[in-house]
Amino acid sequence: MKTKSRNLIVVFLMVFAFVCGVFAVTPLTANAAERADRDIVAVDSGNSFNMRLSAGGVLTWDEVTGATGYKVVLLNSMGQSIREWDNDLTNNSRVLPFIVEMDNSKYDSGRYTIEVIAKDTNKKASMSYYYTSNVDKLEEPHNLKWLGNNAAWEYVDGANVYTVSLYNFEGVVATKTVTECPVDLSEYNPQNGWTFTVRAETNGDLNDKR
Repeated sequence: MKTKSRNLIVVFLMVFAFVCGVFAVTPLTANAAERADRDIVAVDSGNSFNMRLSAGGVLTWDEVTGATGYKVVLLNSMGQSIREWDNDLTNNSRVLPFIVEMDNSKYDSGRYTIEVIAKDTNKKASMSYYYTSNVDKLEEPHNLKWLGNNAAWEYVDGANVYTVSLYNFEGVVATKTVTECPVDLSEYNPQNGWTFTVRAETNGDLNDKR
């Protein structure tokens, strides 16, 4: 029994040493899409709501007299509304993890407008912010065009998923995630002047618009 126990202990130690050796020479790797060199620029708007974006990427603002809650609206460089937040934004919770929300939605680098609306008042304030994406970019989708009510573009090398967003004159009408081109948008009855964007995705993303 002693010999058997001693042998079991030796085997256990050998296995433990092997496992430790494997983990010692096998580094942990992050998602290839993540960018480790990104800095978040803090911004103090100085506007009537005193909107602020911290170095940690958190958006806050001052309480507005008479407001029963708040809605935060994100607008792209064309002034179109592309995202809204209005759940749980109260006088006691005027906080939005803005950069985390942007990262999770995989928005592209660029200048955006953040608007805070005080509900049940006629007051709102906004600030401009240049967002740096947390993912590396694929090649830009080219030759975006309408084929009737179908949105078409050229395939991007390395991309296996495309996110297509349809815009009217006020903002986003619908968003679809597809693997093939073109994509039929006739169910939304696109009108003259409507646009669409295409984001090619794999380990990164990029979009273009027409």
